Amino acid sequence: MKKLFFTLALVATFLTANAQNVYWSCYAMKVDDPEGFVKAFDAFMATESGKSLPGVGLSQIQFNNTTNDATHQLCFFSPNPDDLQMLSKFNNVEAALLQMFAKENVEMEQSILGNSLVFDVSKVDLTFTVSYAIDVEDPIAYGKAFMEFHKAVSKMFDGDIQLHEAIAGQNSGDTHYMNASAKSMGDWFKGKEKIFSSKAFQTFATKVRPISNITNSVGWTQVKLWNAN
Repeated sequence: MKKLFFTLALVATFLTANAQNVYWSCYAMKVDDPEGFVKAFDAFMATESGKSLPGVGLSQIQFNNTTNDATHQLCFFSPNPDDLQMLSKFNNVEAALLQMFAKENVEMEQSILGNSLVFDVSKVDLTFTVSYAIDVEDPIAYGKAFMEFHKAVSKMFDGDIQLHEAIAGQNSGDTHYMNASAKSMGDWFKGKEKIFSSKAFQTFATKVRPISNITNSVGWTQVKLWNAN
């Protein structure tokens, strides 16, 4: 199975009172007809069954390694993990049509279950994201360094830096994901330049370099959100 490196880097053992828990499941897919997929998913989400689902986000993968054929990522997210057990809600005509479309036009590449440890849900509509898959050897030390870094740089740009824990389905060696999101690619680069030149980033990098390794990265643009409010 071809691998996709998803959103978010985190570590359950270092949650603080300021962390916002969001549970998520993400599916990397190769979609042959993106417009048709959005249309079919829109039709289902407009039904009562669709409206009862947790938050849903569809993103187009723009930057990825050459061994991965996935073109899109579909994520479900909620503060209640029970909301992710939702197969029974795909139970109407629109769901059947969506499944028929997917059977002909969508190839599943990978699915991952995770838990966000640091995630500002009010910024879920930020459109451009770069996600770093990380192998962390010392979660407690990494988490402490991340929280200090996050507090220092969170007001440097109008974006969001997230930390998540991979629970199941992730690639071997990927223990965490860190996502950096912004309103646009241009805003993302402006924020990167400010943060990378800051003392807070240099301190963070010095602390985590001996205990972690970035295994890969992927960049995507959000296509559409459903039930996110």
